[in-house]
Amino acid sequence: MSNHHCAVVGGPSRIADLAWAVTAIESLYGRALLRTHCPLRPADTLLIGEFLDRVTPRSVGAGVAVGSG
Repeated sequence: MSNHHCAVVGGPSRIADLAWAVTAIESLYGRALLRTHCPLRPADTLLIGEFLDRVTPRSVGAGVAVGSG
């Protein structure tokens, strides 16, 4: 099966909001990288870090536990 026929991969392409579509696609890429058994390249590590910085609430970095709200 080709990737574009897979609902998980093709789903983000149907998201109308561009910001959400980009986030969904980047998260799929990051998930695929983390599931491999190969060492991550520095560029991939940087990409995952930048993605997590964007999607992680700032309060988590300040020592507030997730879900403690």
